[in-house]
Order: sequence, then C-alpha cells, then structure tokens
Amino acid sequence: MKRLAKDLPAINADTLFHFTPSFSVLKKILSSGIRFSYSVENPLDCTNPGVAIPMVSFCDIPLSKTSRHARKYGSYCIGFNKEFLLDLYNPILNPIIYLESNNLIQSLSDLFSMQEKVHSKFMSDMISLVSKPEIQEKAKDLSDEELKSYMNQILDENGINENNDLDFSKKFILGLLKPTYSDQGYCYFNEREWRAFYMHDYRNAPWIWDCESLSKEDRKKLNDSVATLDDGFITIPNDWFHMINYIIVKKESQILPLIRYIVKTKRLFGNDIVGAEQRLFLISRITSFERLNADI
Repeated sequence: MKRLAKDLPAINADTLFHFTPSFSVLKKILSSGIRFSYSVENPLDCTNPGVAIPMVSFCDIPLSKTSRHARKYGSYCIGFNKEFLLDLYNPILNPIIYLESNNLIQSLSDLFSMQEKVHSKFMSDMISLVSKPEIQEKAKDLSDEELKSYMNQILDENGINENNDLDFSKKFILGLLKPTYSDQGYCYFNEREWRAFYMHDYRNAPWIWDCESLSKEDRKKLNDSVATLDDGFITIPNDWFHMINYIIVKKESQILPLIRYIVKTKRLFGNDIVGAEQRLFLISRITSFERLNADI
C-alpha cells in the first residue's frame, strides 16, 4: 500500500538506512540479518527510570545526507525499501517521537509517575499478602507451576491485580521517545530515526524496567542471548532481496572483497538457500561513501 503522497515534494526518503561501524559487522548483517541490540532509553528525567530494550535503529534521511550521518554512526550501511519494512515489521517498527515542549515532557513524566505509583502499590499489597504465615506454610510444599497458580489465585481472591497492559504501554512509548537536542546541542531530529523493538521475552530477551544503564559485560551477555534466537534478527526473505536499495561500504577498495563474500557465503539475510540471481542482485546494490562523497 502506498503511503507517500507522490504529488507533494517529499522531505523524507523511500529508504530506511541502518548504519554499522565496521566492515566485519556489515558482513555479519549480510549473512544473518540485523541483530536486535540492547539500548537504554530514558528521555524524560531522572525521576522516571529508563528501560533497556532490544532494538534496531534506522534513519529516514535522503541519500545525500548519509555521508554526514556515517561520521557519527559508522561508514557502512544497508538501505531497505521503507514500505517493504513497514509491511514486514509493522507491529514493532515506528518513527521516534521527538520531545521539545516542556509541557509535553512534564505531562508524560506525570503520567509515567502515576503508573509507577500504581505498580508500587501492587507490589506493596502483594508482599503484605504473601508474608502471611498461613500462605507461606502452604506455599513451601508446592512445585514452581503450582506455586504460580496458587499465587495468581490468592491475588485474584484479594482483588490485587496489576494492569500489565498499562505497564507495557508505558515502556513501549518510553522506548520511542527522544529529545530533539542533546545536552551538547546536537540535533537528533535531523536523524529522523525509526526503531524496531524485539517484543518482551521474559526468558530470552526481556525488557529491563527501571534501568539507568547497562555495563559493557551485561550488554554483551544480553545481546549474545538475543543472537541465539531464531527471530533475534531483522531478516529478509530471499525472494524479496530487490527490496534492498543500497549496500554502502566506506571505501571503493572494499567493494571487490564484499562481492567475493556475497558470492561465497552460505547464508544471506538469514536464508540458507540463495540463488545466483539473488546474489547478483545484492552485488548490484553495492557502492561506497568514497564514491558518494565525490559525486553528491
């Protein structure tokens, strides 16, 4: 379905670009797809703890602006047809909501603080209930599954419930918020960022609530866990490779090695079966920032 009014001059692109800082990572993306990676988001203020979410970021900028973007986020990128990505990943892909108005920031902060109070009351009521001796006595002989069922039962009987949908909505929105400017005056709005989220998976890829930061070790552990999941990557069906608009490397001298890699590698964008025609199509999409900088 066409979403762009072609009779009006577009200020956004038909392509969503994903940037990466190294040639080796670009080759991994070509092989497996783009892995969801953890990022901690807290754009409001310190009174509202942030959330760590596995995500993939794209930017919606014209090709002529990509060289400047590359200086900040890495001189290797892949550009995907925007409408195709929207159709394939609609439930999890959305443009960023940029924040500038103090009233909007305060309103969102107040709403999230109210939800935190609801959550705190739920936790307090639950702890008070399960601390009762008669409940602890019965619970000690139950299996994990029986204990879970029993706890749900006594919570329901005592009218203690948490609105998980409301909590998830808060975190999802929080992950899409970003200030218009950094503290140093950098304009995030010029990046026209889109994000795709890996939906909350308690065991394998949890969204970590009330998170202020992640250590390098914790981030690596979480990202390695995501990498083991079959759906832990943005992938492209091999009969849709024509929806890849650009594969851009840093230097002209890297084009031939990348061609050789595409010809020889067993997997491309998560597909184990890739024909010669599909490989040739990907090769036809390769260019370099060295060439773009000379011509744009």
